[in-house]
Amino acid sequence: MPNLNRKRSAVWNHFSVESLTIAKCSYCKEGVSYSGGSTSNLMRHLKTKHVTVPLKRPLLVNDDNIDDPSDSDVPASTSASVSTGSSRVVSEAAGPSASNLPKQSAITQYISKPISLTKSKAIDLQITKFIVEHFHPFSLVEETEFRNLIKMLAPNYIVPSRKTISNSLLIQMYESVLEKVKTNLHDVSAVSLTTDGWTSINNQHYMALTVHFLNSETKLCSRLIGCINYNEQCTSVELAKFLMTTAEAWNIEHKISAVVTDNASNIVNAVKKNNWRHVPCFAHVLNIGIQRGLTHLKTVMTKINNIVAFFKQSSGALHKLQKHQKQMGLPDLKLIQECKTRWNSAYHMMERILKLKEPVLSTLAITNNDLNCITEEEWQTVSTACEFLKMFDELTTEISAENFVTISKQNLFYLFLLDYLRKFVFDINMQRDIISMAAEIKATLDKYFKNLEGNEVQSQAIILDPRFKKYGFSSDHKFETCKVGLARKLQDINVQMPNEPVEERPTTSIVQSSTSIWKQFDEQVSSVLGQNNPSVACIVELDKYLSENLLNRQQDPLKWWSERKLLYPRLYEMVKRRLCVPATSVPNERVFSKAGMVLNSKRTRLTTEKVEKIIFIQSNM
Repeated sequence: MPNLNRKRSAVWNHFSVESLTIAKCSYCKEGVSYSGGSTSNLMRHLKTKHVTVPLKRPLLVNDDNIDDPSDSDVPASTSASVSTGSSRVVSEAAGPSASNLPKQSAITQYISKPISLTKSKAIDLQITKFIVEHFHPFSLVEETEFRNLIKMLAPNYIVPSRKTISNSLLIQMYESVLEKVKTNLHDVSAVSLTTDGWTSINNQHYMALTVHFLNSETKLCSRLIGCINYNEQCTSVELAKFLMTTAEAWNIEHKISAVVTDNASNIVNAVKKNNWRHVPCFAHVLNIGIQRGLTHLKTVMTKINNIVAFFKQSSGALHKLQKHQKQMGLPDLKLIQECKTRWNSAYHMMERILKLKEPVLSTLAITNNDLNCITEEEWQTVSTACEFLKMFDELTTEISAENFVTISKQNLFYLFLLDYLRKFVFDINMQRDIISMAAEIKATLDKYFKNLEGNEVQSQAIILDPRFKKYGFSSDHKFETCKVGLARKLQDINVQMPNEPVEERPTTSIVQSSTSIWKQFDEQVSSVLGQNNPSVACIVELDKYLSENLLNRQQDPLKWWSERKLLYPRLYEMVKRRLCVPATSVPNERVFSKAGMVLNSKRTRLTTEKVEKIIFIQSNM
């Protein structure tokens, strides 16, 4: 056999010589030809059969035996060696024979474990969710540092491209969420809709529709069924077609109890053209009234706006303001700019400048004294206006809740506000501007809500809320009128009781007389027996419900109904049709807030189809 120490190729680290023409692989024990001294076959075998095995191995040799280990052909042992001074002692003699081969290292030392297809898809999904939910651009996956991060966390994971995310993974996620929403709506017996319009930064118009319903656990749920690019004319006819087409696509056109919108005539008429009940948005009416009322404070509001704008534009003045705040021991607060579309932004602007009055005036005295023109009387008016508007701000927050019953509170809030406004209107000691503002708001509320108790949806919701019942009405007469209408409505409901085991109770046996002495009596009362007369059964059920004690105002009426749905089956069906209606169309405003973050100045190239899908996923995740 040839002396292996003379063989200089690194391939001999992995083979032992069997004969002059055959070498045996140290891993699979297969014999490979190397006739003529050529190692081509050996190299080919190694690269095709053992791709993970490195060709070269580190050498551990005695410093005295070889000057430059890199020039040596002697395969070094990977066995442990002991270092003494500058010498290294090799524990085994070098050689390619099987007995002298080093212990084979685990393959995981050279290559990481391949990632499974399941995990790869899960990471794809999570990246897509991360991009969609947190308003990131699709190009995030092409960022160098993002790819470096993923490589550190999952070396064998292949990051999808931007086009893969937007054209494939986004659509897959949309289909998944779409199916989930359809499942949620499949067995629902009644829903309500809210709708509104929005124009994007690209001057593209969108219509949003949210659906609200009580699920099988009697919990109030909201889902977005579309934020759809709308290119037709905003006439009542076209809007009616659009609403009906969308409702039919979701198979809910016959389940709609009411539609909540603002008071624009075109959308109100569109709802009525589809024979759906319309409920005006309480928050929108409140906004109209207060915006009109604030016109009586136009002079002082203009001065405040100018002061806020000055501090927003001058970094030097802002720095001095913050310095004065710190010197006076005040919290580091910023001035708030008014937004014309939200009345409460004007309230928050006035409230904030009152808190910072002293540091603001001190800063203006040394930076721009021309703006320091608000009189003491005007400051008093602003203070009174803030006290006056505080209740409206709290009421707006409560009525705009999306996961709680609000429709039954509308009439009570209207009655509370009337009493509250009368105190200001008829107070002879009140500032004239405040009196005018209160009168303007009262007139607006009367215009839209004077006949609120005549709306079937809203009045029946008051009765069906166990916190209010008859105490939610302005008079006993209106309550009785609504009660009669509700009883009539209950007669049209066919109740199918769930198949649940019924506890057997002992019953008194009735002896049937052979004579007909009870015949006349039985015929006389059979028409009024609850079991045989639906109208009587409805009245009995309604009266029994109304005789129960009121629920505490802080408790959840839906939980109360969930526990009694078998006791009042007809009323429970009406609860699902009435208490699912929100008092405002604020859910659409929340959708548009998200849409504004999706389609911002840096993402104007997004197509309308992708915008629709992204907003749909975000709102229904």
